[in-house]
Amino acid sequence: QKYPAPIPTGQNMSLLISGVQDVNATDNAQIVAIDEFGNVVGAAIFDSDGRSGIAIWGDDVTTDVKEGLLEYEEFELRLVDYEGGTESNLRVSSVASGNGLVYLPDGMTVLDLYVEESIPDEYYLNSNFPNPFNSTTKISFGILEDGIVNISVYNVSGRLIQTLMDDEMSAGHHQIAWEADGLPAGLYMLKIQAGSFTTQQKAILVK
Repeated sequence: QKYPAPIPTGQNMSLLISGVQDVNATDNAQIVAIDEFGNVVGAAIFDSDGRSGIAIWGDDVTTDVKEGLLEYEEFELRLVDYEGGTESNLRVSSVASGNGLVYLPDGMTVLDLYVEESIPDEYYLNSNFPNPFNSTTKISFGILEDGIVNISVYNVSGRLIQTLMDDEMSAGHHQIAWEADGLPAGLYMLKIQAGSFTTQQKAILVK
């Protein structure tokens, strides 16, 4: 689910991210700043080189509603990949200037981040994106335990067309690409098997 946009209040601090380690995200991923109650207090498109600038919004004290952060209030950052269907916590690896993930009105913080390893609550296979697709699509999935993961493509008759993956994978959220060049347009089934878990999704190839 897409996070709502933050509320510009006129009170903010500048957060400059100089790099993000261990990241794997699509071009339309977003870095979202969230307070302890889950309210969005800042957001920016994630740059593929890991550098981003975010305005972290403070509270407008002239209203009865808390729209942003109070001075010295802490916040957290998340990397939300809407196309890939994943969300990861971002942690601070080093602070070049400022006080880290702490709001200071008119302040500036420069830091490096890394993606925290996360384990999904359950096994899953998301619908591929885009879908329908022309030649290339991305498939995201999550597994609870390390083990062999098999992802295969079948036609509507149930015949195996292609094995996309049959490898040992670590527990967590993952994404692979399916290059369907040379296959005829039509309906295909993507099937995942990981331990005792198995499920499938429909994929439509167009030309």
